Amino acid sequence: MVQFAQPMALFALGALALPVLLYLLRRPRQLVRVGSLRPLEGQRTPPALRWRPRWLLLLLRCALLAVVALLLADPRVNPPPPGRVAWLLRAPGTQLTAQDQAVWDRALRDGWQPRAFAAGFEAYDHAGRADPSADYWSLLAELDARVEAGSKVMVFAPTTARHFRGVRPVLSRLSVAWRPVATADAGAATATAFTIVARPDRTAVADRVRAALLVAGAREDSERPTWIIQLTEDELAPALRQRVQYGATLVTEAKLTEPVLRGQSFFVVADERVPLRQRVEAVAGLVRWRDEVGDPLLTERPFGRGRHWQLAFRLDAEWTDWTLRAAFPRWWAERIGEGETANLPLDAAQVLPLTAPVSADASPSLFPATRGIASWLWLLAVALLAVERWVAWRQARRNPA
Repeated sequence: MVQFAQPMALFALGALALPVLLYLLRRPRQLVRVGSLRPLEGQRTPPALRWRPRWLLLLLRCALLAVVALLLADPRVNPPPPGRVAWLLRAPGTQLTAQDQAVWDRALRDGWQPRAFAAGFEAYDHAGRADPSADYWSLLAELDARVEAGSKVMVFAPTTARHFRGVRPVLSRLSVAWRPVATADAGAATATAFTIVARPDRTAVADRVRAALLVAGAREDSERPTWIIQLTEDELAPALRQRVQYGATLVTEAKLTEPVLRGQSFFVVADERVPLRQRVEAVAGLVRWRDEVGDPLLTERPFGRGRHWQLAFRLDAEWTDWTLRAAFPRWWAERIGEGETANLPLDAAQVLPLTAPVSADASPSLFPATRGIASWLWLLAVALLAVERWVAWRQARRNPA
């Protein structure tokens, strides 16, 4: 099924009337009377071939305009649903025990298809990297809505709590068997990954934050961070915004455009009293941290599946000397330690979705995400343009003005 992201652009198909109108209004060539054409009768072109190039050019130009109009409308297609499946779903970056490998091999011989337990459910690639933010319940709910009743999957994936968020789904078309496995980079996955986004003029502050996080046991990873420290007011890169949407934590400072409240106050970290010289009004949200008198210093707001932490002050020296104290890495150690429960292993019975079977003839209620075909249309447009130019050139050579 074809859909159009910009259906109003299909009105551009009205431009097809232009080459047709020009063709119909084109004046015929001037008639020149001569004495006799008998000497040329043997070389005359058959009538069926005299008008064909003109019609061919007209059709090519109309087709080219139609392709351009379709490109403006951004056509997209719905791939066919998977139907009834028997899949081996394996989380990227996992390693199998000898027993699990035997089960995997036996299922392959029985006709099961190996797929990656990740968005898109592509063919399994042994070189894939583990995704610590993957939501397995969400993936199974998505697959259940796409396949036909009677489908079955065998999942080879870890059962750590980080991968099961929200409410346990109820599956109606899909039966699931789960075999808990470990990730190949399980040791690295337990360490909190962070990245720091800062302008060049704030390199010193960024270095102190980086040092504190490294002391707290985190590791720097700009590709798959679970904590993003933004020390700039510039727009966050789309890739990092997506990481927050998928469950990472974004930490930002007070904005320079906010009115500054001056006056000495204090907050306590690890029994150390830290002075705060100036601050701004905290933004609305869940208060995660307060100063000595109870004023909020850190608020939290949801950001997709992730969260946005906003400080009511900045980390520069004119605001506070907190980054120069031993309390700074201790504070980060406490905060990143909040996610330790995410690594707790769950029992397979706790992670299996609930089931509510439907009749075998029930059809899928949701299709995969649409796919754009603009690249194919561009290739078609280039091919049509090349053919049109070639035909026009050939016609010009045969009928010079």
